Amino acid sequence: MNLGELITALEAADPTLVVEHGFNNPHSYRGDYMELAFEPATTVPVQDMITAARSALDTTYTGYKGGEFTMTADTWVWLSPYGDASCETLSPLALQAMLTRPAAPSVPADQAAENARLQVKVQELTAALDRACRDAAAAGRAAEAIDWKAKYEAEHARHVAVVSSLVADRPAVLREAANGLAALGPVDSLVSAPAAWTEAIETLRSMADQIAEDGLRRKANEAQQEADHA
Repeated sequence: MNLGELITALEAADPTLVVEHGFNNPHSYRGDYMELAFEPATTVPVQDMITAARSALDTTYTGYKGGEFTMTADTWVWLSPYGDASCETLSPLALQAMLTRPAAPSVPADQAAENARLQVKVQELTAALDRACRDAAAAGRAAEAIDWKAKYEAEHARHVAVVSSLVADRPAVLREAANGLAALGPVDSLVSAPAAWTEAIETLRSMADQIAEDGLRRKANEAQQEADHA
């Protein structure tokens, strides 16, 4: 694209539009001093780009290492910082891309402050969530370390002690409790450890048998003592 074509294309655009990527500061191109270059710029009004392009027409610039070069409508145009040979031509496609990508609207100072406050709040919440996740993971690891068999044996032993103090036929009560547990099945917290549930049931049954045997031995001993005293 030459300078005349660039001016024509810019004049057809909305001069009030502010583009995210544009150009300014026309100068002699380092790659070929006889050609024109514009420096890349951000958040540029189209009107400023028009003004820069028009100002270069028929203007004489000094080359990077000397010499005087006048730019005309037929002069080829480039997009390059001063003193750099970028090899990036300012083509119709590149210009179209600039003009179809407006800059983000500016944010009022009070809105910017509110956005910053919200960003800090989000960071604080993210940090709190991260801590909560770490604590939950630690609690999960601690739960995995619990000896469930010992825990349930202790709990059943406590229940047996209560039963022993309330009923006379302890073995029958223990067997009934074991049968009830077997029919109920593992509770939700032990679905992943059915062996622990089975062991608890077997413990109840074993205790019932042991109490029954102890009772028979005790009665036999009592009968023997009575016979000895007769």
